[in-house]
Amino acid sequence: MKKVIVIDACSTSFGGGLTYLIEFLNNSSNEDYNFEIICSQKITGKLPKSSKIKLINHPFLNKGIIHRLFFQFFMIDKFINSNALILMSLNGDYLGKFSPHIGVCQNMLLYEEEKTMGMSILDKLKFKLLKIRQIKSFNSSKGVIFLSKHASNTVLPLIKTKNNEIINFGISDRFKYESREMHRIKPFKLLYVSTIHTYKNQLNLIKGVEILIKSGINIELTLVGPIINKSYWNKIASKISQINNGVNYIKHIDFIDHEKIHNVYNSNDLFLFPSTCENMPNILIEAMASKIPILSSNFEPMPEFLKDNALYFDPNCILSIKDQILFAINNYDKLIVNAENAYKDLKYYTWKKNFSKTISFIKKTTNEFQK
Repeated sequence: MKKVIVIDACSTSFGGGLTYLIEFLNNSSNEDYNFEIICSQKITGKLPKSSKIKLINHPFLNKGIIHRLFFQFFMIDKFINSNALILMSLNGDYLGKFSPHIGVCQNMLLYEEEKTMGMSILDKLKFKLLKIRQIKSFNSSKGVIFLSKHASNTVLPLIKTKNNEIINFGISDRFKYESREMHRIKPFKLLYVSTIHTYKNQLNLIKGVEILIKSGINIELTLVGPIINKSYWNKIASKISQINNGVNYIKHIDFIDHEKIHNVYNSNDLFLFPSTCENMPNILIEAMASKIPILSSNFEPMPEFLKDNALYFDPNCILSIKDQILFAINNYDKLIVNAENAYKDLKYYTWKKNFSKTISFIKKTTNEFQK
């Protein structure tokens, strides 16, 4: 009889967490385990199909946050296989009685309160409560998986659990380009892929680009990503309309299928990443794989992954953003070299390694638990 690993994905709906789950399961075919995934119907159609994978759904997971929280607090244990080897909570928020369980630390906004400036009081309260919940979950767990050194250094001092490991995300092969043509055609195309939210910092980026446009620099900026914070988007949309004034200097694309987004990286000249709060940003690794030169926020953990292979700016300083974009345009040949070096670091970030290390961590944890 195969051993069962239960994955609590109740809070997983989009973004890096969903990519993580999909790629983890894609790499599970050769292992002697079955997987039972507790999740909403919203993501079931996106997950791999296999006789080894069982999807468990409840109507409460397909409704609003109140129903989901009720399920997570009072019902989830009834749906966990009592013979399971272990439960892995993808969002580190499991508070049931099943043991052993491990958690994954993904959301750094819970621990960097200063990055929630500009958010509503309700959002700030939500993050405070989620932090309390996650710390409680980690303290009752038998182990925690961190995605970056930055996350580990930030969270470990706050929890009791000593069994932990840093296991990086991976990257799909479809993002990898062996060669990339040098930019020769104007306008110079800038790209930022990320959800629209205050801490993602699109507004400061737009203001930096605005200065360059007004000074006569021939550039275009494309923002790709769903709107999460509508009030913040309204400010962005107003600014874009003011800058464009009938010319399409800046545009926003709400959705591009993740299976096709690699084509967007390859059709632009410079990738910008002004985010102020991250754990291990999949998007940054995707950009590295696409060999597109990168300008990034100098906040951690971005330098942890990009090292010396990017140009950095202060995301809170519009002039810093503007100056580095201009430097990149005027020194594009040097940035191509940086991009080639960043590409070489991809050997550290594969989904195969992620899966293998996670299974090893699970084995170590369950062996300790069974002693």
